[in-house]
Amino acid sequence: MRIAVGLDLNLDGYGWLLERAIALVSRAEGSLDLVFVGSGADKEALLTSLLDTVPADVRGQARLVPGDPADALIALTEGYDALVVGPREPSGIERFYQNAMAVRVLRRTRCPVFVPRTTRMGTARPRLLVGIDLESDRMDYVVNETRRWARALDGVVDLVHALPGSMPAVRRPEFKEAIEREWVESHAQVQAQAEALLELVDPPLRGTATIAPGEPEDILVKMSRDHDLLVVGNRDRKGIERLLLGGVARVVVVRASCDVLVLPTAAQGAPLPPSDRDG
Repeated sequence: MRIAVGLDLNLDGYGWLLERAIALVSRAEGSLDLVFVGSGADKEALLTSLLDTVPADVRGQARLVPGDPADALIALTEGYDALVVGPREPSGIERFYQNAMAVRVLRRTRCPVFVPRTTRMGTARPRLLVGIDLESDRMDYVVNETRRWARALDGVVDLVHALPGSMPAVRRPEFKEAIEREWVESHAQVQAQAEALLELVDPPLRGTATIAPGEPEDILVKMSRDHDLLVVGNRDRKGIERLLLGGVARVVVVRASCDVLVLPTAAQGAPLPPSDRDG
């Protein structure tokens, strides 16, 4: 895999991001390019020195790229298998107008975007949690792309599909178990669809397929506590629903308890949006 990491050399903290990118690319047995959007001999020297800290077997190139940081990184995604960006957010009025850097990039990316949030990747066999939408026509792509990453990372894939609504709040365990069982039985067809989608994953990498009541972002954030990598698509909600709730990807990149991989489902079979400031 050819992977790039976008480093903001004007701010502290890029060392941590570089460490996480190295851990990812080492596990995936790929190559890592270091990218800084900007110019200057001092920045070029710093980027070159940082490249020297990357293990030789995964070391790629140091690249200085001109332009707006988000737009330049988005353009780069045409030529990489993945782009690594940090979860840092701007503050105040700037956040209102242009969103977090990671969110701006993931909305228009043409390749998967990896947003590290922990140091767990690279320490054990990872568990990948994939948020699926059984009504979407992008699910074969999502599962096949996840399977590719699971092979590279030697991970185990779990799928979860969220259904609107909730179960009644019941405290007594015997009643709670019965209600949960009845809910699962009443959605047996949906469960079967999720399990059929899981069949696309190689048996050694196959985990479980689950359905759960609630909003997708809430379920994914909760389940991320027990996983190492959360995989979601970047196709946004529409209309008033998007205004009130936001996109699932933009929520989980700032709330998940594990690393996040955002897949470019919005770009599958569709032209690149002209701007990430259009709503």
